[in-house]
Amino acid sequence: MNDGRVKSHHNKPALFKDGWPSKEVREKQSRIMEIQQYITHKIITDKNYKPTTDDEDQNLRDEMDRLRKELGIR
Repeated sequence: MNDGRVKSHHNKPALFKDGWPSKEVREKQSRIMEIQQYITHKIITDKNYKPTTDDEDQNLRDEMDRLRKELGIR
């Protein structure tokens, strides 16, 4: 029986019950991933880097937190 929802490859409802996310949501998700990648890369490549409040990347962490809240992530 087809209930009209998109199915994943294992025939269970896909992650997005109402279809694909909007362009705005996808852009916010992409920005979160960009920031995470940047900070992770910095931590891995610079052994002396330790994220702290009010360092040069604090504005990026604040942006990521804001975007997560807007999307209801954590």
